[in-house]
Amino acid sequence: MTDKTKLCPLCQGFNLCGARVGNSIEQCWCSKQTFPDKRLLAQVLESDKLAKLNGTTCICESCLVSLQADITAQQTLYKRID
Repeated sequence: MTDKTKLCPLCQGFNLCGARVGNSIEQCWCSKQTFPDKRLLAQVLESDKLAKLNGTTCICESCLVSLQADITAQQTLYKRID
């Protein structure tokens, strides 16, 4: 059985967390990324998926890229044009 902390809570794929495989967090792909805060995530995720982001399991890089694109699209869609 696979350790659930190695799976992305959004897509259930492997999150490839460096810290989970014995490396330091500085060696993980995520240490070079910017993650959106919960306020921004709430704009693009359904409540059940948002609830899965409880800080105990890392998301994967693919989901991060997708979330960042969704947030950018959401902000562009509602951008004020004075």
